[in-house]
Amino acid sequence: MKNQQPPPPKPQPEEIPRKPQPEVPPPQRPEPEIEPPTPPEPKIPQLPPEITPGIPTVPEIIPDPSPRE
Repeated sequence: MKNQQPPPPKPQPEEIPRKPQPEVPPPQRPEPEIEPPTPPEPKIPQLPPEITPGIPTVPEIIPDPSPRE
C-alpha cells in the first residue's frame, strides 16, 4: 500500500514547468523591438567627420567655449 503514495507526486511537477515556459517568450519579444531604433542615431555623427577629414579641430571647438566663461 505504501507504493501507491509515490506515483501521485510525479504528475504535479510536470504541470509546473509547462506553465512558466509559455510566459517567458512573450515578454522578451517586445523588448528587442525598442533597440533597433537606436542604431540609426550613431550613423548621423559619423557622416559629418567624413565630409571634413581635413578639419581635425572640430572636437576642440567644444572645449573652447567652456574656458571662455
